[in-house]
Amino acid sequence: MFGGRKVQGFLAVSALGAAVVAVGLGSGSASAATGTCATLGAVTSSTTCTVLAGETISFVIKAGNGGAGGNGGAGGNGGSGFVNPFGVPGGAGGAGGLGGVGGAGAKVSGIWTNDTGAEATLTVEVGANGAPGTAGNAGLAGTDGNQAIPNGTEGTGGGGGTAGGNGAASTLSISGGSTIALLGGGQSGTGGGGGTGGGGGQANGTPGAAGASGATGIAGFDGAVALPDPLPEGWEVLPTTWTEAPFIEFEEPPAPSTTTTTAPPRPTTSTTSTTVAPGGGVVPRYTG
Repeated sequence: MFGGRKVQGFLAVSALGAAVVAVGLGSGSASAATGTCATLGAVTSSTTCTVLAGETISFVIKAGNGGAGGNGGAGGNGGSGFVNPFGVPGGAGGAGGLGGVGGAGAKVSGIWTNDTGAEATLTVEVGANGAPGTAGNAGLAGTDGNQAIPNGTEGTGGGGGTAGGNGAASTLSISGGSTIALLGGGQSGTGGGGGTGGGGGQANGTPGAAGASGATGIAGFDGAVALPDPLPEGWEVLPTTWTEAPFIEFEEPPAPSTTTTTAPPRPTTSTTSTTVAPGGGVVPRYTG
């Protein structure tokens, strides 16, 4: 009987492995070309700029705000009544009402890709704020009483304030072509009411009644996005107030994104052995 013979060998086995290598634009790489809109920044007056074919720009647009209504004028004080040795005071005129605030111009953020096949010139029109209303005139004071006419007279009422002007729309459009965005301006506030005049003092010693205050003006409606309607994906209506100035702001294009690739697998080595059994049979055995 013969003892078995053990034959030792080595087998190279490739193990799965992956090394992730970042491939991007280095600091010395040139950035992609853009039109003048991408680097224009914020503008508060009308202008033009360019967008290259296939280029995508992002922007924020704010339309003009409505003007506030003028405040109402105060009513005149009542005249004092005549009573010896002291006069009887007339009533104070009522305060004028505050003018209503203007509505806020619409504000939106959006993106646009130039798919015209050629460089496009965009026309930027920034809407102006509406002018504020004019305040009402103050009322005239009443006449004091005297010996002939002892009772003081009532003061006259103040004038109402006028309404403000409406805010103008802001637009972004392809020069000579279609409109990309159209935002409505805020509506004007109405004027405040004038205060009523104070009552005259009476010769019987009764003071004049105070005048009533004028009514507060009504606030204007906020502007709305007229175009595009409905808003495309990636556009958003932004919160704003009637005190935020109108503008159009273009943003820098996004930085180029990095890509990844997989390096070749790193080989590793494992060991196997075989045993020659009696009779010539070979039995493989893995030892790791």
